[in-house]
Formats: sequence, C-alpha cells, structure tokens
Amino acid sequence: MASLNWQGVSDQLPEEQKLQLKQYRLENEVGSTNELALQQFCRSGNLPAVCFAESQTRGRGRHGRYWVSPESENIYMSLAWNFELDINDLQSLSLAVGVAVVDMLKCYGVKASLKWPNDIQLQGKKLAGILLESSIKTPGQVNLVIGIGLNVSMSADMNEVIDQPWTDLDRETDCELDKNEIAGKLLSSIMQLCTEYEKTGFESYRDRWQSYDICTGASVQIKDGDNIFAGICLGINNKGALRVMVDGDEQVFYGADVSIRVNKDAVN
Repeated sequence: MASLNWQGVSDQLPEEQKLQLKQYRLENEVGSTNELALQQFCRSGNLPAVCFAESQTRGRGRHGRYWVSPESENIYMSLAWNFELDINDLQSLSLAVGVAVVDMLKCYGVKASLKWPNDIQLQGKKLAGILLESSIKTPGQVNLVIGIGLNVSMSADMNEVIDQPWTDLDRETDCELDKNEIAGKLLSSIMQLCTEYEKTGFESYRDRWQSYDICTGASVQIKDGDNIFAGICLGINNKGALRVMVDGDEQVFYGADVSIRVNKDAVN
C-alpha cells in the first residue's frame, strides 16, 4: 500500500482536532512508536502528539510480546496525551480505546468484537491490538501513550511469523481502502475518546464494550501470574475488571498481569 502522508491523514480530522494536536511524526521505521512517544513527546510535554510509522523493529504488545510490524502493510500509531486525572482513574481507559476502534471499523462494514481487556478480533482472528503506557507527571497529571496496531493489508507469508490466527481489513471488507483515510479516522476517534474520557470516565463506554464482548457467558481460562483458573465469564464491573465464576465463587481480575483464553466454541 502507499505510504502515509500527513495531508491525507489530517484531512480526516475536524478543525478543532487539527488545532488541538501539537506535534506529529510520520516515520518510515522506528523501534516502537510507543517508545518514541514516551521518550520524545512525553518528555517535551507538548501534548497531544502523534506518531505513525510504516514499520517497527521492536513493536510490542501486552506482557512484552513482540508485535509483528511488516513494512507499509498496516497502521502503527501512538498518541501521547496529558490527562488531568490520577493514574487510578485511567485503569479502564484501554477498554474504552477498544470500543472507539470497533466503532471506527464500522465505517468499513467490519463488525469486530472485543476480547478482554482490549484485543480486537473478527471471527476469533486478531485484527488489532492496543498497548497503553504512562509516565506520571505530577499527582493528578498523567502523560499517557495509546499505541494501536491495526492490520490493513498483510501478505499471507505473515502466517510463518505470527503465532495466532489473524486477519486484516483487506480480507474483511469490500470497501476500497485508503491507508491515509483509515489512519486519520483512527486518530480522530481516539482523540475524541481522550477528550470525552476526562469528563465521563469509563461509565459511558461500558454498555458498548459489553455489546462487543465475546467473553461473557463463555468458558474461559485465566492465567494470573503463575496461577491458572477456569470458570465462566460474567462480564466486567464498572471499573472494567473481569468477573469470572470459579468453582462457585465470583473472582475479579485486572488486566495488568492477566491473560485470558476463551473456549473456541464460544467465539462467534
């Protein structure tokens, strides 16, 4: 696909967002867009700021997993934002980001689902991933980076290096795809989310998250550190934590150190 250009991306932003954005970078190759945003944007304090890259050599997902980032095939974006909130008030933000991405994908006729806490899937195949990283500026001030990798048009030989089922927009939509348009719509949706989240928190996103969720009612396996639990997923609480019925007792799990595996029969 053609390389990103800022004019094409920014054409998708309303005027107020263009004025709001303080910095942008479009790179051919970086180690990690999140790493660049943390080290350069957050340290400068001139936020919000966004970085896109055509490829990453050290792209990463949750738990330090390697995020395969082939050149010019996907969108790799990191948005740095200053939240006037305490870090505890942001613990559910990654779930809300998932909602914003799924909402945006509807523009292309793609009805994606969410697997807790923020994997974006279609028919059990990974379509996008989210990684949030923060640096606390002062109490009540958090510089936070929202990293998103969205599969757009990957070659089939990526099956040799990606260790889980995956798909991309090119395979899932009949729309003519313009990577600049997709990147711009993605950026706009996440900027809108950040603005709204400071006012409303997670509560205004919870119902939509649950409507996209593939885990509720499913048999799941939870890995929390060295412990493994099996049970039935009950959904999420008002803080975005996962509720699971384990041996007759409800247990609550938070996302930082937890991974979840859903019974394949429950994925639709």
